[in-house]
This record gives sequence, structure tokens and C-alpha cells, in this order.
Amino acid sequence: MEKYGTEFKLQVVNSFLEGEGGAKLLARRWNVPEEKIRTWVSRYRLHGIDGLRPKRSAYSSEFKLQVLSHQNRERLSSRRVAAIYDIRNPNQVVVWNEQVGFPRQCFEERHVTLVCRFQRVLVTWRGVVRPPHAQQDSAF
Repeated sequence: MEKYGTEFKLQVVNSFLEGEGGAKLLARRWNVPEEKIRTWVSRYRLHGIDGLRPKRSAYSSEFKLQVLSHQNRERLSSRRVAAIYDIRNPNQVVVWNEQVGFPRQCFEERHVTLVCRFQRVLVTWRGVVRPPHAQQDSAF
């Protein structure tokens, strides 16, 4: 069950965008956590009213790899890349990184074959990752 309705979120976002106060002041006025207001405003700016509506999605392996590739190519935070792709839980991007098994520092721009642990399929992707063991080997 959704705690805050779409119309309520829109009222709060409009208050913010119309300059009625910053996130901190509006959080007190509307009795909403400050971070929620910032999140709603960000989603609204990127995706309009759809960014405030409830969303339940299943993501394909290709989509997940696209998100991870974009995140690491552009050096984006999980929160920022989640906002760009309208992924409501930024921690989901962190989980995907862990599922693939490659920490952020292992990403580099080159063509490699990646064994995708999302659905145990072999996926060829441009600019995705270098396996951690290859990074360790180059240190010697």
C-alpha cells in the first residue's frame, strides 16, 4: 500500500517548484521526510507526473546491463542513474552490481564478454567490465 498518494505528492512538488519553501521547510509543513520531497521533485523533473505514480516493474537482463554500463561510463551514483532510468529504489542498482559480481572500480571502457548472473545467460556488451582477477594480475 502506498503511503502517499500521487495527488498529494504533486501538491508537495508544486509547492517546492513554486518557491513556497525549500525541502526542509516543506517537510515540516507537509509532515513528510525531507528526502522524500527531494526524491519526488527529482522524479517529477525527469519523468513528469508518471514519476510520482506507483510503479512495479520486472527488468530484463539487457536493461540491467544498460543501466550498469551507463552508471559506470558516466561515473554516476546509484541514486542518479536510478532517477534517469525511473528505477524507484536506488538500492536496486547496488544489488545488480553485486549480482554481476564486479565492483565499480573494475569497470572500464573496452569490449568484453560478461557472464550475466541475472538469468545465467552469456551477454556480449560494449564498454562494460574487466573481471577482478584481470585487475589483480596487472598489479604484479
